[in-house]
Amino acid sequence: MFELNNNFKVTAFEDINGRSAIIVDDFYRDPDEVRELAKSLKFEEELKGGLPGIRKSLDTTEVKKKLYDVYFNLCGMYFGNFDEIEFKKNWDVQGFMVNCTNDTFLKMNPLTAVIPHQDYWPNLPSGGHTLQFGSVIYLNTPDECAGGTNLYSWNDEMSITLDTAPEWKTSQETHFDIESPVLSSMSDDDKFNLLKDRTESFNLKVEFKAEMKYNRMVLYPADVLHSPEIDLGMFTDYNRINQVLFL
Repeated sequence: MFELNNNFKVTAFEDINGRSAIIVDDFYRDPDEVRELAKSLKFEEELKGGLPGIRKSLDTTEVKKKLYDVYFNLCGMYFGNFDEIEFKKNWDVQGFMVNCTNDTFLKMNPLTAVIPHQDYWPNLPSGGHTLQFGSVIYLNTPDECAGGTNLYSWNDEMSITLDTAPEWKTSQETHFDIESPVLSSMSDDDKFNLLKDRTESFNLKVEFKAEMKYNRMVLYPADVLHSPEIDLGMFTDYNRINQVLFL
């Protein structure tokens, strides 16, 4: 389980508004095996990680053993701020985590789908860990793949910092006004579509798009704004499934 494909293909994107991202295609030697394991896990938590869906997890040493070298080498090779000590500290708690979502979850919590988030906020308390990178591995088969993952800038900045966090929060509350009577009276579908339309005037810019492909891994800095590229109708009969790692 989790054996890597000897012929995986690495593509580096090293100037995304001053930041970088990595795509690795044909990542696993046997992605079907990993996909079936993901589908077999029990639901544990709801609405996790800035995603309108559920997270499944499995405590296994196999992920730690099989994936350490590839992530360690890619992070060290392509990201200039790589901290080996912090990387190893976070890797010690690495397990097999899977995010799943579908139309039902999108309608339950639409803001988490339309507003990007970041996995780590610099200069904020983090329990003693510096989270440097996030990664997703798409486990939907080719016939199920749709959308992907987007990296954003807000007011031309790729990250929200301690200084800009108050403005970011206030701007969201004012711009999206999720509790307004107008939104409350709408159907779930109309509410989702209206909120998504409002992102276009929120000073957000898509700086990078990673298309969803089966067995594709995407690696990006954890403090960069990102979100799944997802829309109603993409995942109605099955879940959007991706393995996630926080490094």
